[in-house]
Amino acid sequence: MSRGSEIKKRRIIRSILSEWYDRERAEVETVSYSSKALKVSDLASELLKKTASPKVLVGIKLREYWPEIVGKQIASVSEPLNLIDGVAEIGVFHNAWIKELNGPIKTQIIEKINQVIGAKSCREIRFSPCPRPR
Repeated sequence: MSRGSEIKKRRIIRSILSEWYDRERAEVETVSYSSKALKVSDLASELLKKTASPKVLVGIKLREYWPEIVGKQIASVSEPLNLIDGVAEIGVFHNAWIKELNGPIKTQIIEKINQVIGAKSCREIRFSPCPRPR
């Protein structure tokens, strides 16, 4: 059922119930006749799919799945900033971690990003100093 027809149906039900009850009670009773509630996150996801470019969606997905991609420890000291043209820019909260992440683990992170977000969405990672969010 479309959103418009759902609203029309609700108005008709409210009108009928208003004849039986007062207007306030009709409002309350109308809720029981409405369709299932939707999660705001689902609505936001649908809106983003319709309005955001694929490049923006990839960046959003990277931020969303970052803890799953790198694990809790690395996620606690870093955050994805951008993913543009296959290059992920990752902000790191301490310089010692930048050196560590530029080691062999860098290749594993790229592979994991591509597994989670989509094949060939990331080909390079740049780690840069970043202040810890408050």
